[in-house]
Amino acid sequence: MSRRLQENIVVLVFLALFASIIVVSLGYGPRARMVPLPIAAFGILLALGQLAWQNLRSESELQIDMLQFLTGRSDAAEDVPDRQPAPVAEKPAGSQFSREVCVTALVAAIVAAFLLAGALPTSFVLCAGYFGVSRQYGWLRATLTALVFTVVIWLLFGQVLGIPIERSLLGPMLARAF
Repeated sequence: MSRRLQENIVVLVFLALFASIIVVSLGYGPRARMVPLPIAAFGILLALGQLAWQNLRSESELQIDMLQFLTGRSDAAEDVPDRQPAPVAEKPAGSQFSREVCVTALVAAIVAAFLLAGALPTSFVLCAGYFGVSRQYGWLRATLTALVFTVVIWLLFGQVLGIPIERSLLGPMLARAF
């Protein structure tokens, strides 16, 4: 079995999956099918594009080195002599446990923030905090990115899909206080 035939079979399986999602979602109510129907339709378009792309090109154009594609490095970069890796210090046995406790506490704090403050404020703080603390962006750009992300969540879920996203424990108390 040729590689092209194998890839065609995989794409046809995905096409059947997306078509079955469309058929099943047509039995849902109008609001319930607002998510699966567009996603499945978009998946069918992408699968059809993939099918056309892999069948209209020569076999040699389909052979790519994924590592080279992702890293942008050529084979010439691999001719560099190997360097000896730095020795890794042994970690104490308790450090793994303490890291797990910290991660568990962080997840608990995020869940508590969602319950207390709601999805939008927590998403904003979490997104800005992640980009700022991880130094992906400076604090100004992290805050602006978090603001755009939060507005997109509000528009998509709150306005377009009509899902009530202002649920929190503190929301009703603050509404009564003001």
